[in-house]
Amino acid sequence: MTAKLHTLCFTAVISLLFAVGCGNNSHPNTTPSDRVAVYDGTGGWHDSAVAAKAALEADGQKVNLVDEAGIQDSLTVYGLLVMTGEDPRQILAALGSTGRFQILSLVERGGGFIGLGVGSYIAADSISWQNLPELGTPLGLYNGLAFGPMVTLAPPGGHAMVSITPSYDLFNPALLTTLHVAYSGGPALLVEYPPATVIGFFDLLNQTPAGVAFNYGAGRVVLFAVNPEFEENSSADGTEWGSDMTDPESDWFWLQYAAEWCLYQIQ
Repeated sequence: MTAKLHTLCFTAVISLLFAVGCGNNSHPNTTPSDRVAVYDGTGGWHDSAVAAKAALEADGQKVNLVDEAGIQDSLTVYGLLVMTGEDPRQILAALGSTGRFQILSLVERGGGFIGLGVGSYIAADSISWQNLPELGTPLGLYNGLAFGPMVTLAPPGGHAMVSITPSYDLFNPALLTTLHVAYSGGPALLVEYPPATVIGFFDLLNQTPAGVAFNYGAGRVVLFAVNPEFEENSSADGTEWGSDMTDPESDWFWLQYAAEWCLYQIQ
């Protein structure tokens, strides 16, 4: 069942939860499009981009893959950017100041930004990745630190299926108590400002956030430390990545609801 169908079934619950959730719930009416751009450029992760596109198109979204040149040219035709990643240094170097400006402008005027796994690092104003000192200038969508990878979950360069407790019912109206999601090098997210809502916790890491959501300017940001775009037991995501892991449930709804929230399709 797609996220939009779930939304119809849980309208009253969602409205109540959002009233006490991530802040402003009125659309700023400054986003020119509900199209979604998914990053598939230098430093990104092609399999992640393919899987994210499949997940969002299954929810009825209009999705294009873009590289750094597409971002630098303009994001005005998009309402949401989904950032994939394998190397945050390469992403930031490829985007440059022009790409960073375009992303910040998108979110400030009412668009959205979703980070998937390693793609979430660049949203912070301070990054520590693989203990490397120089990572370029990050986006600064929040004041705080993104650091990792979290070797307790998977060895450097590796991946694993991890158990998560969802903690924000707007993105989980079926009220699942546990999710099993792929982890591949994503960051620990220490958000100091703006106020953020934790959307899920790692069960093995003493309540460390597996994802957060917050407002930035007129826009909305969701950062996943994990990779819910993959369907490890299915070819539906268009990739073979994760076929060595077993996932008892689909995680697509988590990404789908996050995208709907960033696009102001749910309140």
